Amino acid sequence: MNRLTILVVCGALAALVGACSSSDSTGTAGTAGAAGIGGTAGTGGTAGTGGAAGIGGTGGTLDDGGLPDADAAVPAEGGTKTIATLDTSKGKIVIELNPDKSPITVDNFKKYADDKFYDGLIFHRVIKDFMIQGGGLNENMQEQTATYEPIINEAKTSKLSNLKGTIAMARTSDPNSATSQFFINTVDNKFLDPGGSPQNPDGYAVFGMVVEGMEVVAAIESVPTGSKMGYDDVPIDPVLINSVVVEQK
Repeated sequence: MNRLTILVVCGALAALVGACSSSDSTGTAGTAGAAGIGGTAGTGGTAGTGGAAGIGGTGGTLDDGGLPDADAAVPAEGGTKTIATLDTSKGKIVIELNPDKSPITVDNFKKYADDKFYDGLIFHRVIKDFMIQGGGLNENMQEQTATYEPIINEAKTSKLSNLKGTIAMARTSDPNSATSQFFINTVDNKFLDPGGSPQNPDGYAVFGMVVEGMEVVAAIESVPTGSKMGYDDVPIDPVLINSVVVEQK
């Protein structure tokens, strides 16, 4: 099964000049490279060639000429809100989902939550000053089989930006391959938006914003990490997802 991938900045300055190597969905990246989310980072190997969206620069616009909506990850005030509560071993993270702009993605996430698919899984990939990722592996690093078909990437139509505190879907190099895995941006990662770099026309679909518990996100982001069973950036002590509950409030 393909491991979910997303490219990361291999250093702030290197990203600005497009000096990062990329990894494919199952390969490894060299010391100057970056591994995909769900992939593994090498420590001296060579980069793969089938990777997902690259990060060779910032900026760019959406295909239709529009810009991501930096202020609309959380819906406007008023009316019923769709709230996801992630109970983790580090505390609770409360996320307001945006079904108005990302209806397919929110519905998919809710189905996995309602099925208790996430219960007992871990945040298996943590990269400081980038993101925390979970929703696909248990603490034995066993990948869980997705129970629903992959969804359409709504990054272009929603126009929501990968800003600090937003939740987005992880995927393979196929833009329409997201299933259960998600990540929470711990800094502004606009290069993950559609057109955010020359190699990233499709982007990664944002579908909500953390409204409570960013201190928990920061605590997870800060845990010591290492390599385990072919994965890099794995927390030394597992960070558990005890439950995910999505409800209308």
